Amino acid sequence: MRVRRLPVQSGAWCNRRMPDSTSRTIVHSACPHDCPSTCALEVEKLDSHHIGRIRGASANSYTSGVVCEKVSRYAERVHHPDRLKVPLKRTGAKGSGEFAPLSWESALDEVAEQFTRAALKLLMTRLSEFSLS
Repeated sequence: MRVRRLPVQSGAWCNRRMPDSTSRTIVHSACPHDCPSTCALEVEKLDSHHIGRIRGASANSYTSGVVCEKVSRYAERVHHPDRLKVPLKRTGAKGSGEFAPLSWESALDEVAEQFTRAALKLLMTRLSEFSLS
């Protein structure tokens, strides 16, 4: 499988007809990004599977109805047709764009194995430094 990156055009992620405004509701959430601000959000829920516009919570003194650009366009990323929905493993050289689908279980096992290997390597380095001093 070859992955290609396409430019995202505003509104290009969704060409289907959205529900009318009477079925849209605002739900409260928190920003998924790992920054120290932890912004409070108001998310427009279009239906049970789709979100619309995201704003900073107006009742929150920090966001006051405003949110950063990364989060304001979150719906475009979440609903974009080229969004990855399964883990991929690189099969070609780095930068070649060649990937193969992988099960979630296999992907998590590989990540856990890499973390364990890195932790053991660091531990061995630290122990050898300690024993030599």
